Amino acid sequence: DVAVFVTQKLERENGRELIVRGALQLQRGGSLTEDILPEIERVLGHDCAVMTIHTKRAGLVRKLQKSGYQEAAKIMQKRIAK
Repeated sequence: DVAVFVTQKLERENGRELIVRGALQLQRGGSLTEDILPEIERVLGHDCAVMTIHTKRAGLVRKLQKSGYQEAAKIMQKRIAK
């Protein structure tokens, strides 16, 4: 096993969206952005218009941008005092 990941497909007005909700590389070697994501896109995204990755890791964001991804939204959170 090289990696585990969780995906979801949603029907949108402009076509299907493949969302990678989480991914974990299990073995050293290879690259998430260069090896694993292209394979997810090829196998699972063949019928999709876009592929979306959720991350807050700045280093991964830079690698994704080099692979052709662009920022689509920002998510804001606030802790609720109890």
